[in-house]
Amino acid sequence: MGDKMKVSLLGSFEIEYNGEKLLYHDYRSKQITKLLTYLILNRKKQIFNTTTADIMFNDHDSNDPINALKALVYRVRCVLKKSFGDEQFILNAKGSYYWNPNIDVLVMQKNSLIHLNVQNLLISRMFIHFMKRQVLFIRGECYRCLQVMTG
Repeated sequence: MGDKMKVSLLGSFEIEYNGEKLLYHDYRSKQITKLLTYLILNRKKQIFNTTTADIMFNDHDSNDPINALKALVYRVRCVLKKSFGDEQFILNAKGSYYWNPNIDVLVMQKNSLIHLNVQNLLISRMFIHFMKRQVLFIRGECYRCLQVMTG
């Protein structure tokens, strides 16, 4: 296990881990950002793939959302491996993908680090609702990130 992972969800999406950074412009995919955000915010839970697929592909015409999710998870794992090495960030068991509980994550807000209470954020839509409320307080940076996460 390495250092604490730092994730910035405000402004532009960014992950820092073991001295390396992963920025949105490194992979340029709203779906990858959306899945990473969803898994990180729900990192203390194992959510069934059917639920995750419904959330990830709710506005897309996918004939097979489970296989689309499997392909997206593969892409996310490749992006994480390229930036951070062979560590297993996304695990799977019993019909669900989930964030590795051995990787400690801090979510960054503006210039201060905070622990988000993700227990109350059941799905990414709740996070988006939270972010929309934050737009009232934080200008441009938050709005730009919200657009990236919601596609």
